[in-house]
Amino acid sequence: MAFTKSLLLFALVSIVQCFECPNGSQPMPNEDVCMYAINQNEFYYDVIRRCGALGAIPAKIQNLYENSYLFVALQQELNNAAPFIGVERKRNNVWTYADGTPLSYQNWALNEPNNSSNSSVCAIMDPSSGKWISTECTYARPFVCSIDGDAAQCPTGWVYNNQTNFCYYVQDFTFQDGAHWFYYTFTGAEQNCQRKKAHLVSIHTPEEDTFVRQLVTSDIRNATDANPCANQYAWIGLTGTGALGVGTWIDGSPVDYSGHATVGNSNWGIGSDAGCSVSGWNPMGTGARYVCKMAAKGKATAKLD
Repeated sequence: MAFTKSLLLFALVSIVQCFECPNGSQPMPNEDVCMYAINQNEFYYDVIRRCGALGAIPAKIQNLYENSYLFVALQQELNNAAPFIGVERKRNNVWTYADGTPLSYQNWALNEPNNSSNSSVCAIMDPSSGKWISTECTYARPFVCSIDGDAAQCPTGWVYNNQTNFCYYVQDFTFQDGAHWFYYTFTGAEQNCQRKKAHLVSIHTPEEDTFVRQLVTSDIRNATDANPCANQYAWIGLTGTGALGVGTWIDGSPVDYSGHATVGNSNWGIGSDAGCSVSGWNPMGTGARYVCKMAAKGKATAKLD
C-alpha cells in the first residue's frame, strides 16, 4: 500500500511489532500504536463513539514522529481533508488528550489555540502544514483514531486505559423496535457484563472518572423523547449513597472515590452530555445503557529485527 510505504520514510530503524493491529488499522513504525484513518464525516461526539467501537480513541499524538505520520495519512487516506484529532479543551482553557491525560506534545499553528472562543473546544490537523487548529465540535469532518499496542490486549469493541490497565466496554444506545430505546436494569446490565467476564465499571480516581464520562458522551438533546436528557446515563457498578467508604462497588473494590454528593441509597449511573443541564453521576431508578470493566490481558511489546 502506498500509504504504508510513504510512512516508512519516517522510520529511523526497522522494527517488528509483536502485537497485531486490528483489521482496518495501520501499525505506526517504531511506535507501539495502531492508527485508523476514517474518511467519513462525523461530529466530534460521534467520533468518540466511532473510535470507541473500534476499541480506540480519537488520535492521541504524543510526539513529532506521530504527528508526521498522521500528516502523511491525511494527504493520502483523507484526500487532504482536515480531520478531528484527539485534543480537547477542558476547564480553565486547559487542553488535554481525548482520554483526559495531559498533552505530552503540542503542534499548534500560529495564534492557536483560540481560547477566546467558547465554541472552539475541539482540534483538527491542517493538511497543508500538520499544525493543529482549534475548532468547533459540531462541524462534521473525517477523523483519525489511535489504539495503543497495549489495547490490542482488549477484546474487539473494548477501550484500553493505560493508566488503570483495564479494558472498558460501553453498551450504547440500541432500539428494541426501531423507534424506542432498549433499557437495561441494573441487575440485567451486571449479568451482561459477567457474560463478558467483566463487571459493571468501578471508578477510583478523578482521571478514571473523566475517562468513563468520555466513553459515555452523548448528544441526545434533539432526540424524539419527552425527556431526552434522562436517557444520557449508563449504569456504573455502585450501590450506596455516593459517599466515600459507604456502599459497594459490584466488583468488590472499595468505595475510595466519589463523583457526586451524598444522596439516598441507590444504584448509580453516569452521563456526559453538553446539551443537558445536568450530567455526571446520578442515582438511578429506571433502565439505562451500561459500562463494563475488566483487567487487560497484558502489555504488547515491540522489538528490533
